[in-house]
Amino acid sequence: MKKLALVLQLVAVMFFVGSLLVGGAAFLVTLLTASHLGGDLPLVYFEKLNLPMLSVLLPVVGIVVFLMALPGILERRQVSEESNVVEFSAKASPETLRRNEQFPNHLKAA
Repeated sequence: MKKLALVLQLVAVMFFVGSLLVGGAAFLVTLLTASHLGGDLPLVYFEKLNLPMLSVLLPVVGIVVFLMALPGILERRQVSEESNVVEFSAKASPETLRRNEQFPNHLKAA
């Protein structure tokens, strides 16, 4: 399941990058059409390549693939039984008390 989750994550990232590329192409077509650099040619190619449908379809498929990978991602994040928390004693050690008595003018940390 872990390997499947990794593969699904990779596929979902590829869909995400594809949707970013289609969005960038849509921005470029809008810019070129608005500035009349290519006439209507960029818009014609945009529609012939069916990019309006891809701009909706790619993010939706990417979200679905991410949701399919979610159980595998959550399965890997099991909390270990060992605790990595270090506990310190509440009392000061006798060595610290002796140092404070030897150097009374030193500032103490808050």
